[in-house]
Amino acid sequence: RWPGEIAKLEELGARNLDGIEEAVARHGIDCDFERTGEIVAATRPHELADLRAWHRRTEELGLGTPEFLDREQVRAEVDSPAFLGGLFDRRGVAMLHPAKLAWGLKRACLRLGVRVHEHTPGLDLARSGAGIAVRTPYGRVFARRAALGTNVFPSLVARLRPYT
Repeated sequence: RWPGEIAKLEELGARNLDGIEEAVARHGIDCDFERTGEIVAATRPHELADLRAWHRRTEELGLGTPEFLDREQVRAEVDSPAFLGGLFDRRGVAMLHPAKLAWGLKRACLRLGVRVHEHTPGLDLARSGAGIAVRTPYGRVFARRAALGTNVFPSLVARLRPYT
């Protein structure tokens, strides 16, 4: 979607994942966090050509994260004769238990003095001085900063709705 910004977006994504891993460790959150990696596999020749082109592009951009695997190398990782090759990003993907992460983050926030307003639908956002006001069915919540957990609901930030 944003080819001119792909290097910056990849960098931000990597920093975000590193930040999650660091926060999990710092706060002792038991959420089964594991850097599992990811292989994007090709099963058809044109897909293999696309992966080779993307691999070359990541090298040009200095991203360097995905490793190109030929048929035998993919087979050593995933024993399937269907794969012709693939790109293996060993550090850019992690698995975790999302509920354990949410519970652990809540505990960490409460320990740090953050007030959590669970089960309170945010209806609208507005600037309020140097901070923000969130309108709810019960009144307004004022804060310097707010973290919005939208789940499957449309974002209160209109410009982000098409992306969530």
